[in-house]
Formats: sequence, structure tokens, C-alpha cells
Amino acid sequence: MRLLKDLKFIDTKEGKHEFHYVLIWNPHLVLKYLFSEKKIPDKEFYNFLIARSIEIGCKDFMDKQE
Repeated sequence: MRLLKDLKFIDTKEGKHEFHYVLIWNPHLVLKYLFSEKKIPDKEFYNFLIARSIEIGCKDFMDKQE
């Protein structure tokens, strides 16, 4: 859970324990952010994600102007 929080896949708020409330972000948008911050070194992997998202009609990797 801490790794997911560190990588920005989730946000948390403490309640009875550290991870009492969890907000799960869109993983495609998180990966897009991580790639833009150069935290995903494997460009081939990222390009595969984009290609696959296009195949299934997912527009999460598209810029808002597209």
C-alpha cells in the first residue's frame, strides 16, 4: 500500500489506521504522469500500453485536444 501511495496510484487518509480511507486514481493517468516524470524508463512498455489502449478504445492516454 505504501508503494502504491509513493507511486501516486492511491491517496490515503488516516482513520482508525493509516489506510482507513483510500482513493484509487485512474492507473492509466498515473502511468502517463510517471512516464512524463521519467519514472518509467522502459519506453517500449509505455508504447505497448498506448497501443493496447487504442485497440480497446480507451482514451485515457490521449491529450484533451485529441
